[in-house]
Amino acid sequence: MKRVASRKEKMSKVIDPICPKPREILEKNKVKSTTNCIPSGTGSPMIEVDSIRGGTYVVDLQRRKCACRRWDLTGIPCKHVVSVINFMRQKPEHSDMWMPTNEQAILPPPYNRQPEKGTKPPPKTKNELRTKAQLRKAAAKDKRYEKRVAEKAVAKAASKGPPTRGRPPKSTTSTVRNASANAQPSQPSQASSRSSVRI
Repeated sequence: MKRVASRKEKMSKVIDPICPKPREILEKNKVKSTTNCIPSGTGSPMIEVDSIRGGTYVVDLQRRKCACRRWDLTGIPCKHVVSVINFMRQKPEHSDMWMPTNEQAILPPPYNRQPEKGTKPPPKTKNELRTKAQLRKAAAKDKRYEKRVAEKAVAKAASKGPPTRGRPPKSTTSTVRNASANAQPSQPSQASSRSSVRI
């Protein structure tokens, strides 16, 4: 808040139509344009600028474009544009070189005082209370439904009784009994045959 107020007070004393920082950049570009740039053209709006360090840049004053794209990005005429403006015998501070803005003055952001510790929160509105009650009812309804489903599952399992494994197949029991019955009378026949041999 103090920073915004100090900047506002500082800007209220400025009479120049250009802000201080863009003015500072423009003055640097003026110096660079006289030492590093050589414009060449025939009076058309598109003029070619040769840089001493190497490189050629085309400047279009009508479309407000430069090949280096600094004028497009910042809105401040670069050194190539300044050299072209001087070549056309105009001033960089001319109003046609700057995009006008019809925006309102920049104001500080709104400030809401935070509640202090130990203070009660503000009362809730009717809509907030209504939505909270609806959410509470929906949660209770879901709990009742889950409880009902669980009770039904328990009752269904109790009605079926304990799980049974089943009986063994009948064919196996009958074959085992027949085999045991056939094996018992065969023993005395073997004994009688042995006795007859000994005699």
